[in-house]
Amino acid sequence: MIDLLNDAVWAPFHSVKEPWRFILFMEKGRRTFAGAVALAYSREEVEKWGERMMYQYCHQISASFGHH
Repeated sequence: MIDLLNDAVWAPFHSVKEPWRFILFMEKGRRTFAGAVALAYSREEVEKWGERMMYQYCHQISASFGHH
């Protein structure tokens, strides 16, 4: 996983490193993160995809990362 994060600092340009900070969300934090992601979607999208999205973020995806 560290190798993946080390490679990610080159995004979006392979020629320039960016000072990304990564946050690993675990346990209850994953649900909080998924809820924050849902805020970026319209009410209609959340009604259609919200449960599936929450399940994916909280159970199917092995790790949830945020960055800024």
